[in-house]
Amino acid sequence: MPNKLQKIPAAFLFPPFDKNCGGFITFNETTQLVEVLQREPFYYDILFNINQASSYKPWKTPTFVLQEIFELQHSLMNQIKEGFRSRKPNKDLLIKLLSLFIISLFWLNKQPVKSLDIKGMEIDKLLRKPVNCEERLTFILKKPTQYHAFIQLEQLFIELEKIYAKAVVLKQLS
Repeated sequence: MPNKLQKIPAAFLFPPFDKNCGGFITFNETTQLVEVLQREPFYYDILFNINQASSYKPWKTPTFVLQEIFELQHSLMNQIKEGFRSRKPNKDLLIKLLSLFIISLFWLNKQPVKSLDIKGMEIDKLLRKPVNCEERLTFILKKPTQYHAFIQLEQLFIELEKIYAKAVVLKQLS
């Protein structure tokens, strides 16, 4: 797939994810998953949304993919905690962490993210999700740079990792 600028669909332009850029660059098929997720977390979901052919659909193999995301998430958590300690939270890192949670939530349920609008996400229809996930996510989306929102997001990740581990042990993700 050649590197070219793609327009971001309206379903992915909701605060705090709406960027002031004209779109995103497509990656080569050989680009590593972690590199893609660091640049554009919703990359594969957007391609799916615009019916762009991509041979790789990470939500179809969540066991491997989620391990990579959880490692990236732990790294980001440490950087964000350091920012809060110095009273300078990094908004971009917080949004990236929130993005990783959303893709993890959907990919754990073997489906792509269809929208970043909380109502369009249809979280209540997901089989595997943390308790009160939609309400907690709504709180985080309103003020993602607030310390309490970060703590809530951290707890959601902890719960999601437990749900993931249970699904792996019960062989529900094969």
